[in-house]
Amino acid sequence: MVCTVIFCLEFALMLVAGKGRQGSHWYLFRFVDFICIFPGIMEIYQMRTEWQRLHELGEKIEKSDEDAWIQDWKIAIDAFQMIRVIRILFWHQWRHEVQVVVDGIVSAGPIMVLPTFLSLFIWVMSSAMFVWMENVYDGPSKDFFTSLPTGMYWTSSFLIGEWVLADFSPGGGNRVCIAIVLFGIMAFGIATGILMEAVQQAIAVAMLENTSFEDLAKMAEEDKAPRSQKAADKASSEGRSGKPLALPTGRSAQLRRAAKVAAMTKQMAERES
Repeated sequence: MVCTVIFCLEFALMLVAGKGRQGSHWYLFRFVDFICIFPGIMEIYQMRTEWQRLHELGEKIEKSDEDAWIQDWKIAIDAFQMIRVIRILFWHQWRHEVQVVVDGIVSAGPIMVLPTFLSLFIWVMSSAMFVWMENVYDGPSKDFFTSLPTGMYWTSSFLIGEWVLADFSPGGGNRVCIAIVLFGIMAFGIATGILMEAVQQAIAVAMLENTSFEDLAKMAEEDKAPRSQKAADKASSEGRSGKPLALPTGRSAQLRRAAKVAAMTKQMAERES
């Protein structure tokens, strides 16, 4: 309750302060703040209602005396309170890193429609197959697949390679399990792979923007050196240090390609001048 009151005061001060330098992002940030505060407000209202009932009845209310929907409502409030962790992403300490990741995800948006639909289709169909097979063949995991939403909960871990349940009905659930291992995990991971590649590209672009033009030109000149000379320099450096050099990563290769482009642009500008 104390944290909710503090968050509400902070939210009110932010509304009074206005957008400032945040621009159009201010509306998104305030909407997220409201979503994070809302479960705490509902919890305070629910506790206030319980206190009123205790005052009226004059005795402690047992859990068994409560309605089922009230208990479900309490569980839902406790679950939604975890949304507050999103506020960590808006801290100034790593706002730049979060923006880079968001830019990468947004850049992959146009090509994410079909992979996302494929992943959703695999998720729903595999969940339906598990629910069907386990209930028809009376499998050992029948109690975990009572409906499609519960099946989607358990299947979400299967599709990322985590088998929290390992016993299924012979001839039914086992074959669905084999199909997921052979094809489902691979097809489900296509969308994740595209997102990871887009984020990696965004990180490389951010590194390029933060690298000075002189460093890029120097990297381009080093890349133009003959391979024999590079091998000799590498051998000499290894002899001096006594440790093998690290292999070039994908980001360094991207930076070197960007350095070539920067060097070519510099040469064209010098010729025109």
